[in-house]
Amino acid sequence: MKQCWLEAAFTLMLYWELLHWEDRTLREFLHYPAQTEWQRKEGLCRQVINYFNKGKCWEYGIPLCRELASQYEALYDYHSLSWIRKMEAAYYDNILEHQRLEPEFFRVGFYGRKFPFYLRNKEFVCRGHDYERLEAFQQRMLTEFPQAIAMQHLNQPDETILQSDAQYLQIYAVCPIPENVEVLQMERVPDRIKSFYRVNNISRFRYDRPFHKGSKDKENEFKSLWIERTTLTLTHNLPGISRWFEVEKREVLEVSPLENAIYVVENKNQELRTLISQYQHRQLHANINLLSMCLNGVIDAAVNGGIARYQE
Repeated sequence: MKQCWLEAAFTLMLYWELLHWEDRTLREFLHYPAQTEWQRKEGLCRQVINYFNKGKCWEYGIPLCRELASQYEALYDYHSLSWIRKMEAAYYDNILEHQRLEPEFFRVGFYGRKFPFYLRNKEFVCRGHDYERLEAFQQRMLTEFPQAIAMQHLNQPDETILQSDAQYLQIYAVCPIPENVEVLQMERVPDRIKSFYRVNNISRFRYDRPFHKGSKDKENEFKSLWIERTTLTLTHNLPGISRWFEVEKREVLEVSPLENAIYVVENKNQELRTLISQYQHRQLHANINLLSMCLNGVIDAAVNGGIARYQE
C-alpha cells in the first residue's frame, strides 16, 4: 500500500457509501466481523479518514469528520464528538502548516498489438509518485514493459504502429486543468490552500506543442509561433481508486501568437502573485532572491527579448 493511501481511501469509500446509519445486523464479511451496519460504517469512516491523513489530502477527510460528528452529536456521544472535532481542527492546521508537493501527471500511450487488450492502442493519464519526474517515470514504465520501444516524437501514431506486432510507449508530461478556478483567483487565500485545488479532483489535462505557421521571422520568432493545444478528458477524476484513468475524449485546437502571448503573460503574473503571497504568509524564508530573479526575468529579460517581443 506504499504511496497508495489515497487510492485505498477512495476504494473503501465505495463500500462506505453503500452502507446506512442503521442498527441492522450485518453478517461477517471478508475481515469484517458480524456487527451492526452503523458500527461497520463508522469503522470504515475512521479508516478512510486515516488513509486521507496518511496521503496528506486532509481536504477529503474533513467532510467525513463532519459526517461522523453529526452522528456522534445525535447520539450525545460527546467523548467521540470531542475526538473527531479535534481531528478536524488538526486537519485544518495541517493544511496551513505543511508544505505539500504537487505531483506531476504523465500521459501514456500503449500502441501495438503486443499489449493486452485493456491497454492496446489506448491512452491514459497517470498521477506520479512523490518526487517522480518524467525521466524516472519513463524508466519505471520501460522496466514494467521491457519489450516496449519508447517513441521519441509526440505526434499521434499511424496505422503502421497501431497494427504492428510490437509494443510502443509514448510518454510525456501533461498539465492539470483545475476545476475550482474561483478559489485560485482569491488573493487572500494562502498558496498552501490553493495548491490542493491545482492538482486534485482533476479530469482534464493539457499539453501544448509549439510550431511555426508560415515563414519564420528571424527578428521576432514569436510573430509566427503558434501552439497546438491538446486537451485530454479522463473517464474519472484524479486522484481516485487508481493512479491511472483512461482518456475518453481528446480535443485539439490551434492557439494564435497573440492568444499565446496573452496566456504566457497571465501565467507569469499568476506566478508572481503566488510568490508574493508565499512571502506575505511567511511560507518562504526572508531571502527574496527567488522573487528578485523572477521580476528581473520579466522587467529586463536577458533571453528571447522578454515582454518587448510580445509588444511588437
